[in-house]
Amino acid sequence: MAGPGETNVPNLVAMTGLPCSGKTKISNYLVNRLGFVRLSFDMMREQLYGVTDYPTFIQQPGWSAKEQSMFGVIQASKYQLIGGGLDVVIDSTASFRSIRDMLMDTRTQEGGVLPARKLLIYLKVEPVVIRNRSSGKGRNQDPIAMWSDYWEEPVESDYGVLTYENNRPEDLVRILEDLDKRFHRQ
Repeated sequence: MAGPGETNVPNLVAMTGLPCSGKTKISNYLVNRLGFVRLSFDMMREQLYGVTDYPTFIQQPGWSAKEQSMFGVIQASKYQLIGGGLDVVIDSTASFRSIRDMLMDTRTQEGGVLPARKLLIYLKVEPVVIRNRSSGKGRNQDPIAMWSDYWEEPVESDYGVLTYENNRPEDLVRILEDLDKRFHRQ
């Protein structure tokens, strides 16, 4: 589902934001309402290793190699889906610019570039809201403390960055309405 004037170009959207910022909720909206295919690190981590909680995952032996393997699977899936003309949303915390750049990369191993309309969606949420949502999910680790050393603010690159505040229910309604306008086929 391409934007205006780009009817045959698929969309590549990557979500970024701290845990409990609403990435999965918005990704699921793009899937269920707008026909995107979702690639999710949490979902893959659960299917492959039986755990979605990142703090628990990084306690496992060999977790770094496992994570690198997941990146490879996400990348290969992204190329196949975008190459097939499908819209893709990648659901990931993506705390570093280098990770975001990799998720948004559409260069092939053969040296070509898959055409795609690329957009990074950054969900910016107040720390108190993140903490409340996290504790409401029964998590006992503070996501702000855990990610503070591993977070870089998003900046535009060869893709656009769309920043949304997602602190209140009405914020989420506004975000979904905006995404519907941006990606809905006419």
